[in-house]
Order: sequence, then C-alpha cells, then structure tokens
Amino acid sequence: MDLDDDILEIGCAIGFHTFPLADLAEDGEAYTVDISEDAIDYIKKKRREKDYQNITPICEDARELDLQNKEFDKIVCFDTLHDLDAPKKALNRWLKRLKNGGLFLYRDPEIDPDTILDSSTKKLSKIDEIEDVTVFEKE
Repeated sequence: MDLDDDILEIGCAIGFHTFPLADLAEDGEAYTVDISEDAIDYIKKKRREKDYQNITPICEDARELDLQNKEFDKIVCFDTLHDLDAPKKALNRWLKRLKNGGLFLYRDPEIDPDTILDSSTKKLSKIDEIEDVTVFEKE
C-alpha cells in the first residue's frame, strides 16, 4: 500500500479497521462510511483523541454514497454488503469511484467473492486471497 493512497472504507462501524487503514495511508486520506450516527460520532471522538488528521468520517447510506467524483486507490468492504437490500447496485456505484489498477478488498460471510465478479459491471480480477479477505483489482 502506498503512503499517499486514498482509501474508502464501507461500513466502518466503530472503526476497528479505520485507524489501521489511516496508518497505512499516512499521506493519503481514509474516508470511512457508516449509516449509524453513533458509530460515526465514536470515530470522530477517537480521531480527536488519537490526533488523526487523515480520517474523514461520513454518516451516509452506503448504497447512495456520492463523494463528488472522488476516486480511490483502495476500497475496503468487510461484512457489510449482505446487509444492503440492493448489493449489486451499491457495489457498482462504489467501483465507479475505484481508480483503474485500484484494489477492492472484500470479505462477507454471506456473499461469495465469485458473486462479486459476476455482479460487477466493471472489469475486476481476483488477484489474491489473504486469510478470509479477497483482493480484486480493477482493470
């Protein structure tokens, strides 16, 4: 991971992955999204306490996410896609924001990684599997 990467984390909850992602992108920005105001408030509080300057918490429905044409080097979606009532639509909306050559890191116990390949309207390649995380690259 490059230090200046911009990362989008979908379904951040209370930030279990948020702060490690922000550390990996120390010269970039970690945009972290959740529909729960309590979760986002918690991340904002922890961001202040830990003095993180590169975390942008967003309280929004991930299905409708609109980031003003922002593009990302990495998108992380762990254990969230199955909670959405239109997962294919949400996935393709996010992938429009992933740069060519960018990585989509994915884990979900209820939606198989092969379904991601079938559901995507963007050209993705499965390039790795680390533990239970599947890594896709956008071509």
